[in-house]
Amino acid sequence: MYRPLPRRDKTHGWLIVAAVFFLLVVPFSGSAQLTNQAPQFTSIPDTTVTAGQTYQYQVTSSDADGDSVIYDLSVSPSGLELSNGLITWQPTKAGTYNVIVEADDQNNGFDSQAWQISVAPGTPTVIDILPNERPTVITEGNNKFFLATAADEFGNTISSPDIIWSTDPLIGTIDQVGVFTAVKGGIGFVAATIGEATKSVGIIVQAIPPITTTDQDTADTTDEDTSVDSDTTTDEEAAVVSADTTENDSEDKVVIDTATLDNIESDSSTAMANETGDESEPCTNPNHGIIILMIFGYGLIVLGYFWYEKKNPSPGWWIFPFLLTIIALMIYYKNFCPSTYLWWPWLIVGIGTAITIYYKGRKKAEMPSSDDSQSHLPF
Repeated sequence: MYRPLPRRDKTHGWLIVAAVFFLLVVPFSGSAQLTNQAPQFTSIPDTTVTAGQTYQYQVTSSDADGDSVIYDLSVSPSGLELSNGLITWQPTKAGTYNVIVEADDQNNGFDSQAWQISVAPGTPTVIDILPNERPTVITEGNNKFFLATAADEFGNTISSPDIIWSTDPLIGTIDQVGVFTAVKGGIGFVAATIGEATKSVGIIVQAIPPITTTDQDTADTTDEDTSVDSDTTTDEEAAVVSADTTENDSEDKVVIDTATLDNIESDSSTAMANETGDESEPCTNPNHGIIILMIFGYGLIVLGYFWYEKKNPSPGWWIFPFLLTIIALMIYYKNFCPSTYLWWPWLIVGIGTAITIYYKGRKKAEMPSSDDSQSHLPF
């Protein structure tokens, strides 16, 4: 007998679907609202420090989730340290340095802070002054420019320091630019002061001796330098004397050291002899010792070359003596007699060439021919 199944209540099905929804969807939506937030820096670092002083910076930050934040240096100069969020550093070299610190909440939340630290030079302790000769000598009435540079105890140069110049007022004056003016002869100093540091250099001012002349000396000098015998003086001598004197203050006459007529005539005759080759000694003050040494050296070189040619004959034997002679003559003309063109050097060259050709001809005639040498062979 057929019996229908009892009808199921649909209410239980909706309850099951609702339970699954709350178990799966609601937890995920709640986690989306609870996403981790990164930490944020709340402290501001100092950006300047003086060389030799200690730089400190306490790093602080906030985290919305209350996570514990740790710090780490990703970029830092040598010697800079970070411990428990405190950055310490004691720089000695002036300059600009980059620093980057990172904050980590250990829950994938990060933040970073970057800045630059400018290290300035410290207190000036070393001063240099130029010039610094020991001592610096200046002539009375002249000026001298002095330059001062300053550095701290670590050697950092201090740019544009505030310099106070001073000097001994008995010898001169100096302005605040460093220009010293020598006023009176004596021994003193020039000093530069920067802060609490001072450096000085010695100064010697040379006095200019006064020039004193008497009326008698002036009269004697004028009479001696300007007196010309009108009976015996020619027009040419008068012109030379007139050219040798000049007026000083329209009253006294000062003698200018120039050549006399005798020297002018000697120079003219020497120049003419150099062109014609007529005089026995046409060169002006020749150094005979050097000329003799050159001739002796020339002879030794030629003899040595002929001895070498005797051992090792060659067809171009004449090239070396010819070039050597030309070089010797060029040296002679250029350094001893620049304008001398005499016949005797070329006569020596001609005689030497003739002797050389005769010598080589005889040696060639004395050498056995190739046929004779072969006839005396033992085979």
